[in-house]
Formats: sequence, C-alpha cells, structure tokens
Amino acid sequence: MCKYYEMQHFSCGHSQVTVEDQVSSFCAFNFTVGICASELGDFRVMDVHNTSPCSTCEVAAAVAAAEAVEAARNNASGNQVPGAPTGPAPRATFKEMAAQDMLRTRLERNSFKPKRAPATKRKRQLDSIAQRSLKEYVQRDNTHEASTFAWLLRYLAALPEWLDRRAMVGELEPWFGELLDELYQNSLRPTLKAMKCEDAFADLMVWTKDY
Repeated sequence: MCKYYEMQHFSCGHSQVTVEDQVSSFCAFNFTVGICASELGDFRVMDVHNTSPCSTCEVAAAVAAAEAVEAARNNASGNQVPGAPTGPAPRATFKEMAAQDMLRTRLERNSFKPKRAPATKRKRQLDSIAQRSLKEYVQRDNTHEASTFAWLLRYLAALPEWLDRRAMVGELEPWFGELLDELYQNSLRPTLKAMKCEDAFADLMVWTKDY
C-alpha cells in the first residue's frame, strides 16, 4: 500500500500538513510493498503549492480591508476617525516558517526515503517499471483531468531524486497544454522546479478557465 502525507504551502508563507497519512490512488510500482516500503521509503511527502493565502490570513486581510473602508467612510463624512492601516498582507513570521521547515524535515526523515540509488541494474528496472505504469495509467480516459495530472506531478516530485523523474514527467507532458490552465501552471511550477523540469511549461500557451 502506497501512502503519503500532503503538505500545503500558501502564498502567505504558512504551511499545513495532513494529520494522518493518506492512501495513494496511484502507485508507479503497482502497489508492490517490496518496492514501495522497502526500496523507496515508508511513505511520500507531497508538497502542494497554493497561489492563495491560508484561511487565517485570508480572513485577517478581509477584516483589515473592511476596517480600512469603514475608516475612509468616516473620514469622508468629517468624523475624522483614525483609519486602520491597510499595511502589507498578513504573512507567516520567520519563527513560524522555521518551525514548518523543521516539521517537513522531520517528515522526510521519518519516511526513510533512501538518499542513495541502488545498483545501476536495479535502478534501471525501477525506472522502467515506473515509466511503464505511468504510461498505461494516463492512457485511460478517466485520468485526463487537470486535478489528476497535478496530483501525479506532485507524486513524482515526492519520489527519490535518483529515479528518472524527468522521463516520467515526459510521459505526462503531451497533455499539459490541453489540461493545465494558468492557475494550475503557476501552482505547479515549484513542483517542476523540484524535479529540475521547470522548462516543461516553457512552450505552453497561458490560458484561463471560463466560469
């Protein structure tokens, strides 16, 4: 069984991690316990990058904006009530970000994800299994959703660095232009950068979804 923890990263600098591990809906190694747990670590740590602030900072910003509007209205009416300073948007403190970094480091350490690659022959076998599984998976019609492809990219980024993750990204790349709009592309750039695949979006047209 392939398990993972999901760590949400927000534009305000705050992060949140799932309390319990989750069962993966896809495994590049066909849920083979001997590979997933023994050779790749006990679980994955998946990073999800959001282009919006966390709910706490979002509420704080909304309250500050409302107070600023009310202060401006009072000043305009001649009441001269001191206005609430709008200031910069709420952000995580250095102390909070340091604690978040420590939490992620601890998760990675507890996952026992191997730093070193196995023997060359075994590494090639693992790369071949992963690419074949991914290729078969994305051929299914029900996988052609932006959310599915975003999840797959985050899953690949959580695998050990010594696997050929770039080749795996290549299996998904033909569908990027069709499925991923501007919001998805922006949120996934850090994920691609972590795999040294940031050029995967270089030739894509930027489009927005109509609502």
